[in-house]
Amino acid sequence: MVVLADENRYRIVQSEKRLSEWICVKKFYRSDAEYCGRLIVANDLFAEAFDLGKTGPDQLAFRATWALDFAFSYDSARLSNFCGQIVDNYLQASYSGVIRLYSKMLVKLLSIQGADLSSDWIDRIAEVTFTRLIDAAVPPSIRVWCMEILYRLPHQESWIDEELYEVLDLYRQSHLPSLRSRAGKLYRRIRNRNKELL
Repeated sequence: MVVLADENRYRIVQSEKRLSEWICVKKFYRSDAEYCGRLIVANDLFAEAFDLGKTGPDQLAFRATWALDFAFSYDSARLSNFCGQIVDNYLQASYSGVIRLYSKMLVKLLSIQGADLSSDWIDRIAEVTFTRLIDAAVPPSIRVWCMEILYRLPHQESWIDEELYEVLDLYRQSHLPSLRSRAGKLYRRIRNRNKELL
């Protein structure tokens, strides 16, 4: 029994080491992120990947987060188990590539029925996401995900819908096709949702 526990501990340590080594290679391609995602799922290295994605330099944080995104696409059932870490890392992320990936994960999380988000989290997510949405320095790919997050947030506060509706109306005239297209779609969805409530 003790020998088995030692073997498992050794396997886990080796897997953690392999994950760190793969993420730290000079060139990191999609296939590497996919491999690391499978490694995370197979060896339950989610905590280690979250740590690498939070504490590493920007490029390493991006790679770890990319691998995590693949891990959750392979095993989406675990997504709700890491709700707190996804929200915290989304709120604290500063590197645009990492923000985009955590935004994508947060949209997946919000799409799950019964995702457990406290009202404090909802308020913090709304505040940070609105800030990113209206900041012209934020890349359009992130602002598009911000629209999706705000649309999918559980609307306990009517101000979220009202503010989002106004911002989407402005973005429908954007010169950037990605913003204009997504804003138009979500604008119509909110308008229809509001009509149904009346």
